[in-house]
Amino acid sequence: HRSIKILVIRESKPPEKMTLPSSSSWKDTVNTLPDLLNEGNTKKISQCCAQLLSKKNGNGSSTDVDENEERLPSNLELVITKIHLRSLLQLGEYSTVLDHCRKNSSGSDPTLNQFAEEEAYALYRLKRYNACREFCENYGIDRKGGVNVSQRGLLHVYAQSLYRLGETRLADEMYRRLLLVGGSDEDEVHVDVDEREDSLSNALANRTANYTSGSLLVYGGERDSKCWLEEDSIILDLLREYSIGVTNDGEEKMDDEDEKVMLQNYDLAYNLATFLLVSSEARPPSVVKQAKELLIHAEKSALTILDTDSNENEESKDDENGGVDAETRKKLQQKKEKQLKQQKELAEQEAGPIRANLAFSNILLGGEENETEALKTYLTMVTKAAKSGKGASTIGTQANLLATASNNLAVLRDGKESVFDVLKRIPVTSSLSVSEDQNSGGGGGAATVPLVGATPQQVRTALFNRALQLAKMGNSNGCLETLGVLRASLLISSRGDGNCISGAASVSIGGGTASKKNSAKSKKKKGSGSTTAGGAGEDASGKGSSVENDDVPTAKPSSEMEAIAWNARADWLESELLRLSSQGSKP
Repeated sequence: HRSIKILVIRESKPPEKMTLPSSSSWKDTVNTLPDLLNEGNTKKISQCCAQLLSKKNGNGSSTDVDENEERLPSNLELVITKIHLRSLLQLGEYSTVLDHCRKNSSGSDPTLNQFAEEEAYALYRLKRYNACREFCENYGIDRKGGVNVSQRGLLHVYAQSLYRLGETRLADEMYRRLLLVGGSDEDEVHVDVDEREDSLSNALANRTANYTSGSLLVYGGERDSKCWLEEDSIILDLLREYSIGVTNDGEEKMDDEDEKVMLQNYDLAYNLATFLLVSSEARPPSVVKQAKELLIHAEKSALTILDTDSNENEESKDDENGGVDAETRKKLQQKKEKQLKQQKELAEQEAGPIRANLAFSNILLGGEENETEALKTYLTMVTKAAKSGKGASTIGTQANLLATASNNLAVLRDGKESVFDVLKRIPVTSSLSVSEDQNSGGGGGAATVPLVGATPQQVRTALFNRALQLAKMGNSNGCLETLGVLRASLLISSRGDGNCISGAASVSIGGGTASKKNSAKSKKKKGSGSTTAGGAGEDASGKGSSVENDDVPTAKPSSEMEAIAWNARADWLESELLRLSSQGSKP
């Protein structure tokens, strides 16, 4: 089980203090804007734009300039407003952006909204995913029709909201259309490589997050063995570059090994490798080795790319300051060391999920050496979390990483340590899932590791693993209750902006499983709570166990067929439990 990395706008570094020149004319102020944009200081850009916009109130009259001064042209005002709003987004001022957009909305016709992308992104970052989806659809994003090229930015946000809401198949279609003009398969859009790679990376993350072992996603009523993603030229080139060759001795070998060190977009390589791993049961064995090689080079790139430019800049500054006194030089050295430490910590955070998936690839490859290597990786991750004193209190991606390592460690230790100890390693799920990024607390009985920000695939895996261990312990009630939570979770795609369940007409009980090795970490790629149940409900199959809505995590599969498969697995475990219980023996 592995967290999916999602590409987001990187937050700007803490801005330096600034003082804008006091100008009597907006022309003097606007002339400073290009230099500020080149400098990239988000805070200064925001303040400069705010100063320009303050020279004109809502009806066009000036409040702080001379009456004879030329007014700020409306077309220039629009451009400056957009720059201002985007700088505020970079600074995390999402509510401020939302308030501004709504105060300056075009009224009843949302398609006339000149700041639609900014408003949609503010809603998204405020985690108001339902509101964001509705806003995009009201603006004119059509689920089936064409997409105007000018709507590409909005479509990016729309697709991400669908992903967060667990609407896997619709999100996949939106990502596909992002690579087309007007939503037409005949017209390929010419976008820059970075944007294209980001769209592909997010599309892979979306698929991995809700993948069901045993079936690739279904489109058009037929099972696609080769989906559109794997036919994209960038993906094909990446796969070709890391293809497995065969030596004269018949041994498998990667081609041009020394040349495949730096990956400029290691997120894409990481998400591609993860998707290959979670769907490896439908692929040739060599694909696992290919995915492992991608991850190896993604890790190298993550550890080297982050600090290159900064180190060069610091060295040039040191040269410029060659004549400074000893005290100043000492302060500069301390600053450099602090920055280097921060960069190394960031690089380690980036590399953590990659290492977790490398360990998972070793589990899939099998063999004592590979499994020992995987065991060392997971033990290191769990031990580091314990030594840091954070453990289950870790938040965000790192908490999900800890839960993944703990779950997969349980897989490796199953049969080698007591069932009770294995059970404690399996993370606890809750109603927090892919749409959340926080730790709600809660211990969940014996378990001590919460499954924070879990994807649907992770939720289903953890619940089935927990039910399986409870069955091994002979805890029939606990097993049945956990299966009840699992079945109920298959009906819920998300919890809306007001914690309202979506994707289910009623919350009751109905099925699922993951094999013991179906726990790869899947961008972006992120709760906690008890799997005990209470309440009332009954599913279509007539199962009578019931759970409270608040205790149900969101894990609806991407298709009805996959939901049926999960129900069948849960039914199998339940029937096996009842059969053995009637014989007076443990599973």
